[in-house]
Amino acid sequence: MAVLLVLVAGSAQASSQAAVPAAAAPATEVPSGWSWTNYGPELMSVSCASAGTCVAVGQSGAVLRAPNTDEVPLAWSFVDLVKNPKAPTDPVDLVGVTCSDTSCLAVSAPLNPTVTYGSWVYRSTDAGATWAAVQQLPVVNTRKTNVGSAITCAGDPTATADTRRCYVAGADGGVWRSTDDGRTWAGVPLPRTAPATTSFDKIACAAPDLCVVAGGDDMPSSALLRGTTVTLLDTPAGIDKRFAALACDGPSRCVGTGGQGNYTVMTMDATPTWGTARAFRKNPLQAGVTVTVLVCPVQGSCLGLDGDGDALRTDALGDPAVPWRMRPAPAIISALTCVTTSCVGVGKAAAWYQSFDVGGGFGRVNQVAEFDLAVCGGALDGACIGGGKENIGRSVTGGTLWTLPIADRGAFNTKAIRCSTSLDCAFFGQFEVLVTDDMSAYRPRFGPVQSATGSETQTCVTDTVCVSVNESVVYTTFDGGRTQWSSNQFPKVRPMSGIACLPGKTDPVTCLVPVKYNVLLGTMTRDAQGLPQWLWRWTNADADQLISAIDCAPGTTTCAAAGVSGEVLTTTNLVDWAQQTIPVGVPVGSLPDYTSVTCPQAGFCMVGGKQGVQSVVASTLDGFTTYSYDKIGDLRAAPGISGFGCESVNRCVAVGSTVLVGTRTPPVG
Repeated sequence: MAVLLVLVAGSAQASSQAAVPAAAAPATEVPSGWSWTNYGPELMSVSCASAGTCVAVGQSGAVLRAPNTDEVPLAWSFVDLVKNPKAPTDPVDLVGVTCSDTSCLAVSAPLNPTVTYGSWVYRSTDAGATWAAVQQLPVVNTRKTNVGSAITCAGDPTATADTRRCYVAGADGGVWRSTDDGRTWAGVPLPRTAPATTSFDKIACAAPDLCVVAGGDDMPSSALLRGTTVTLLDTPAGIDKRFAALACDGPSRCVGTGGQGNYTVMTMDATPTWGTARAFRKNPLQAGVTVTVLVCPVQGSCLGLDGDGDALRTDALGDPAVPWRMRPAPAIISALTCVTTSCVGVGKAAAWYQSFDVGGGFGRVNQVAEFDLAVCGGALDGACIGGGKENIGRSVTGGTLWTLPIADRGAFNTKAIRCSTSLDCAFFGQFEVLVTDDMSAYRPRFGPVQSATGSETQTCVTDTVCVSVNESVVYTTFDGGRTQWSSNQFPKVRPMSGIACLPGKTDPVTCLVPVKYNVLLGTMTRDAQGLPQWLWRWTNADADQLISAIDCAPGTTTCAAAGVSGEVLTTTNLVDWAQQTIPVGVPVGSLPDYTSVTCPQAGFCMVGGKQGVQSVVASTLDGFTTYSYDKIGDLRAAPGISGFGCESVNRCVAVGSTVLVGTRTPPVG
């Protein structure tokens, strides 16, 4: 395996003597036509009007719904939430939802509640497709609270859209009631004897005018709600700190969980009181499981989730001699609802799971994983493929809904993806290559290096020609890893932060590798035996800041690199680089750290990263002569953008801890 190694300026240490890169003329910022939508929000509540017709709500007004049609198994809508006029940037979420055969109601809550701004109730009459704000909750009680945490409508087969009784429970002992299906709301006052610590965040109704509210922070609170009368309830010993979950299994009984893995049952007799706290038992030898999500779909039967990957179910509620049966359940589920035996669980990362046997087995319908890179458009025909450290994802909706053909696999660490269709893909990982033609079965191929450290960087020039760099070796395959990769010497410099090869160019293969503040340019030809010969030399990309990512446009010699403190470098000939800081005119301490670059076509590039707690994207159509700059706030998950997949100059998917879909309005030609 022959190699020719040439270091212009003699060595890595001498590279600083190379020609200094030109400083680009300051770019001009232009208005951004991009809008970015988070398709991996946390879903906080779910309700079903009937089996299969369900609505989940959550972060920043996100609504994920099951229209119960074969064509659209799940669909998104987003509520335009009423913000605090004094603090319009404060995040607001939908924290509760309840659906009936006539409407869905949702309640919002600001993350930074104040006495002057609180929750709104929203109403949908088309199963969550569209919503209208109906009323802000009125101030109630001596603490003047109007922040709601949970909402429900009492089950009443005789109720109509004009008479259905609905309730909201909230912080500081807030309780509200509606008798017209959520169109108008009135506060229900607490007794004057209510402790100052009284607070609610859960509500469940046993009958149309008989509900229980519960919650608490420093100490548990619960109360019985009969129409417009609130009666405080004593808390049983063993329910410490707060009620963790609450449900009613029929017109005369409710159950609450909390404390050190305990639950308590209340029978609605003449003087309702909580019963003695009992410990959950997975089997006669285990106890102490704290159920944080609870639902009782039919009388006597309840399903609880403990948040650690277990579901507990009983068909004999109230019988302490019968242990709850344990089944596996996704730990990501944080809200649950059931209609008879059909259950839906939702949670973080837009997770939507279904069970058709009351929690005996949950199947994933949608979930956004943490991805490091994505491929969209082109031969994928509207689909997107994502890859991360432990997950491989597929979206047939352009990045809005996701399945995970491979989930929690371990340290696969996707480095490159190559797809000819949305089902026929090769995934290049740190230690091995996986190929599939149906996104179901995966066949292993050789990785670049068979070692404990694996490969640091990989990319593909064509479907079969791929290149990897690891420590002081460059690896090459001409058959996509079907046989072992060839190895050649690479300059012993670190750290490397990626690799980009000119797409499709094999005469010679031409690649760029960022190393700290510089970029190495490599070209590869094949000798008479067909083995690779690599020539490496330094470019003049002597950057002011550490370079973290690089990419090149197909069919050109134009590339872009980016790094910390707003560093952006561009070249049109691979050797001579111009550098600048984007955005222009921003103090050093407020500059973003860029972690990803994509250049889908000549002139059009996007760089992504983070600035503080916000994800940021800078985009250009002219090689950063002009640029737009977007701050994407309120993602909650870790900020930063690890990779892009662009269908066109007008639609791109950004991945990292969540999935963002960006569209440009108006579109450019």
